[in-house]
Amino acid sequence: MSALRLVYPVLMLAVGLLMLFAPRRFMQAKQREYRDRLAEREARGTDAYFEELRELKAYPPSRIAGPWQMLGIVLTICGGFLIYGAVTRP
Repeated sequence: MSALRLVYPVLMLAVGLLMLFAPRRFMQAKQREYRDRLAEREARGTDAYFEELRELKAYPPSRIAGPWQMLGIVLTICGGFLIYGAVTRP
């Protein structure tokens, strides 16, 4: 068994567990990115980036942890299956 077969599944499992048990970290990063982009677009003026500015104001990032935790569950399960497959495959 090659150790390289385990790199991607282990990373997937680690990120999935982080998303499952610490979703606020991902939410805060997304909200910080949103605030930075919004401030940058507003500083350049409303005419230059009108459509993007309108889109940013209309669709702010989610403030609930549910979607991040669901993605964490999916990544954890997929990572577990990939690790199982890499270990049991000859």
